[in-house]
Amino acid sequence: MIGGADSTDKQSDIHLLSCLQAIERLKQNRGKQQFLGMYSSIFGGIVTDEAAMIIPMDDHMVFLTQLQ
Repeated sequence: MIGGADSTDKQSDIHLLSCLQAIERLKQNRGKQQFLGMYSSIFGGIVTDEAAMIIPMDDHMVFLTQLQ
């Protein structure tokens, strides 16, 4: 867990995950949706495992904005 003080000096609940830990968390959510497959530009093909159905942050489907 990453520790840090916020405005209330509470311990942060943000976890620093290894690649294997992140994959395990993705696998825990399997079966909660009914997707047959998804094209992945990351893997260059269609994936059928829900844990591999991820979208990169720079994907054109995701819009990021900067607060001013």
